[in-house]
Amino acid sequence: MLLRYSILIHARPDQVWKVLTELQRFPEWLPKCTGVWTEDEAPLSEGARFKLERRWKQDTRVSDVTITRYHPGECLCWSENMQTKTGPSIVREQFQLRPKATRCRIQHHVDLSEAGIPLWAQVFISLIHLFGSPAGKKGLMRLKELIEQPS
Repeated sequence: MLLRYSILIHARPDQVWKVLTELQRFPEWLPKCTGVWTEDEAPLSEGARFKLERRWKQDTRVSDVTITRYHPGECLCWSENMQTKTGPSIVREQFQLRPKATRCRIQHHVDLSEAGIPLWAQVFISLIHLFGSPAGKKGLMRLKELIEQPS
């Protein structure tokens, strides 16, 4: 199950990239994210690892995240692994920047094919994605607001 989102941000691509890749700012825009931490202070790069804490209903879960692709100013991809009540869950996310002078389009893909989501829930998520207000789109809207707000 692949979810796709896209948004146009009116800011220079380097400004978009800076906020997108600042781990400590993830809770400001990444849906359900309440915290991020790393074992070291090394900059993001392919193979880098960090912990991501998300709130799910009344539960808080910590997942292990590995950066799988990192091309500065262009692409950030990660694989998020967590243990759920029903077993292991892997979610893959990709953020692709499409720069144009003083603006930038972000394409966000979320691959839930290995997330262990039951079929009935996949149908429900697909309907929200098509007709509702999906969390992924809300996250991009928050990112846009953060970047476009006057300094």
